Amino acid sequence: MGLLSKEKALIQNDYFRVWDIVEMLSKEGCHSWDEVGQFLGHYDFDTELTLYKQDAYCRINEVHNNYLPIRKLIDGLNMAWLEGEESIQRIKLDMICYYWAKHEIFNFKPIMDLGIIEKPQTQVVTLQSVQESRPDKYKFFLYKQPLFSIDECACIISDYDPLEVQKYPHNDIDEIAPDYSRAYSFISSAIEANKLNVFNYKVNADDFREYLASENIIIAEFNDQITEPLYTEPTQAHAEFEKINASLELDLAIEKTKVEKLNEEIDHLKAEIAKWEASQAVQQDCLLSQIFDESATERYAPDLALSIKLWEHIYITNPKSDSHTNKAIKWLKNNTGYEVSKKAGSASKIREITTPFVSWGNLRDKNYKK
Repeated sequence: MGLLSKEKALIQNDYFRVWDIVEMLSKEGCHSWDEVGQFLGHYDFDTELTLYKQDAYCRINEVHNNYLPIRKLIDGLNMAWLEGEESIQRIKLDMICYYWAKHEIFNFKPIMDLGIIEKPQTQVVTLQSVQESRPDKYKFFLYKQPLFSIDECACIISDYDPLEVQKYPHNDIDEIAPDYSRAYSFISSAIEANKLNVFNYKVNADDFREYLASENIIIAEFNDQITEPLYTEPTQAHAEFEKINASLELDLAIEKTKVEKLNEEIDHLKAEIAKWEASQAVQQDCLLSQIFDESATERYAPDLALSIKLWEHIYITNPKSDSHTNKAIKWLKNNTGYEVSKKAGSASKIREITTPFVSWGNLRDKNYKK
């Protein structure tokens, strides 16, 4: 067993590697890479799911306020059809250290509705007294955080350790920790009513303290020093928070505009390629039609037309194992009135013209290229 086997097992148990999700969506090539990229972009995987990154020492940390890794992934997949399959290996290497939490994936409807990920069965957890069995050491660090997730806000109100709550089966949380569920609903309704501002799924700690005080919810060692609600006058921290929020929202709008423009360019390029391929096929058909047109007596060359038909018969339509000469003589007898035994006649010339380069004799001039 390796020195970090336990830590690696915990990561594997609690997180999905981002690239593993991409490969699940691709279904081993059943869905194209650009289709996978469009799916990720359509459902805002860059902002809807919390991103984590594993460092060189097998520690996994949340990526704060940085949507660029997933946006680069989406853009790279959208361009894979143009840049080739080798670009996929480069994208995979760039994403190898990024993860999404399993509990978020299991509750993210767009991907779970596809049926490619099986949600673990609900486990029955028996706890004699959840709140009494918990130590309170977690509060020392939790209360000092400048930002809280909605889960952490609910835990502070209901006096639960966030790490313990994460272990409970999601479907049974109302029964196992009813106070937590009520607190979560309370915070969610405050956010919906715009009484609490949220950015990137985080609530400013000072705003949260002041809001609780305004609702006469006083928690020892958390907001018991607040004598009156101060949230009506924005604090400096709140003003900074709003400024950063506005800036990032602008960046997000700019990035989405760039993606839309790139998608338009991609669609235009695809249309141009299809148009070019169609024109090539038409040109080829047009050239052959002119060669085989016997009514155009001023340019019709029967030996050229017969040579093309003979070559197609021997090497495309009927590639049987026999010598070129034997197959050519048989076809010329059946399809022309030429005397095939005549050495300097048209039949001999047609047979020679249709001979593949690898079968040319030593006396034949092989300098067909300039």
